[in-house]
Amino acid sequence: MLSMLRSNLYRLVKTRLTWVYVIVCGLIICWDPLVWFFTASSPASYGDPLNPTMTAVQMYGKALGSGVLFLASVYCAVFFAADFETKSIKNVLQAKGGRVSYALAAVATVLVVQVGAIVAGSVVATVVYQALGFAIAESSAVDLALLFCQFLLVSTAYSLIAVLLAFATGNETLATVVTLAVSSGLLESFLRVGLANVFADFPPLRDCLDGYLAVQMNLLSKGTVSDAGGFAAAAATCAVALGLCVLVMKKRELAK
Repeated sequence: MLSMLRSNLYRLVKTRLTWVYVIVCGLIICWDPLVWFFTASSPASYGDPLNPTMTAVQMYGKALGSGVLFLASVYCAVFFAADFETKSIKNVLQAKGGRVSYALAAVATVLVVQVGAIVAGSVVATVVYQALGFAIAESSAVDLALLFCQFLLVSTAYSLIAVLLAFATGNETLATVVTLAVSSGLLESFLRVGLANVFADFPPLRDCLDGYLAVQMNLLSKGTVSDAGGFAAAAATCAVALGLCVLVMKKRELAK
């Protein structure tokens, strides 16, 4: 597993896809404060230094929820589907237990990508907002920790679903398209509307769907952390997706 993880991390650094992702995410994070800076009378209208209207939690929520972590799941789908498209995965899985090791290495790689995206996105947001003169009120360490923790859970859940799709389909285009539908919240919105009457008599299931990943990401983008149920739903999704990734890799037939 460790050798596979090292190989994945080497690819992360070397592939052009990574640098395209980094540049696009940097532009996304900078877009909102730059537009506000050049269209508002002054950056102080966004946050008065004497009476700040935006907290650090809101700033990081806006930056990370703007599409940075959504694109990370698409990145993961493309990254792992490429192994199947190029047939290179057959060489990786030669050793005994190679399939499980590959799946676990993929999960570890997802965590590296998500933590890196959160840390880098937060640093870029801090630098940009401060450089443009925005006044940001401090948030407590607990509030920030809860925000980053839920961002990590939700984004990891989406990325593990993306990896599962890559494993199941082995097709870069199909995995990417379905990941876009899932991570954007489009599929979840359809399910929420379509199953509203079905779950009407089952409050726990209805509440779960009403506060699932897309809803959580929307709240996080506004700097609002959901309740314990939201954390539990995201963590459960991560666990189920992880198990399915291992199962699919163990059972999947590889094309010659």
